[in-house]
Amino acid sequence: MISDEATSALDPKTTQSILELLKKLNEELGLTIVLITHEMQVIKSICHNVAVMDEGRVIERGPVSQIFTAPQEKLTTDFVETSTNVKAAIERVTKTVKLDELPANQELVYFNFIGNATKQSILSELSQTYHVSENILFANIDEIDGESVGYMIAIIAGDLPPFNQALEDLRSQGVKTQILSGRTVREGEASC
Repeated sequence: MISDEATSALDPKTTQSILELLKKLNEELGLTIVLITHEMQVIKSICHNVAVMDEGRVIERGPVSQIFTAPQEKLTTDFVETSTNVKAAIERVTKTVKLDELPANQELVYFNFIGNATKQSILSELSQTYHVSENILFANIDEIDGESVGYMIAIIAGDLPPFNQALEDLRSQGVKTQILSGRTVREGEASC
């Protein structure tokens, strides 16, 4: 079944009803649905696979959880950051927190927790181990095709070099990080 913009310009309640109907058709009838939409919230809520198109060609495709947690293309990254509110949160935070005025022992860090990492107290454990403090400025947990995905922006203060080394080791635990600095992002091995 092809569903072209079935939820476009609908109120939230009607959108949810349409999505529940499409999901029911998929599950009960085994019906494959090609859902065409610009609404990433719709994709997050009912899709298993996604293809991102730009100017008539597929630029990225794969399981929804993979595309949302590790987008490869700039357009896809923009879509994901907008739909997860991360982009707006980073913009709000960096307007409030003057990055170039942070003391040398502080930095702004973006965390992306995937799967089981959303259920663990990773940051708390790191702050105790490395004697740093954190000021959480934004946090959210989302469910994407049955996978929990968390987003957090925090100011970390303390002895940063050992803490940053520990951040690089978090990838194996389902945590990606970005250290936000001025207008650039310093990316280490564990960055997304």
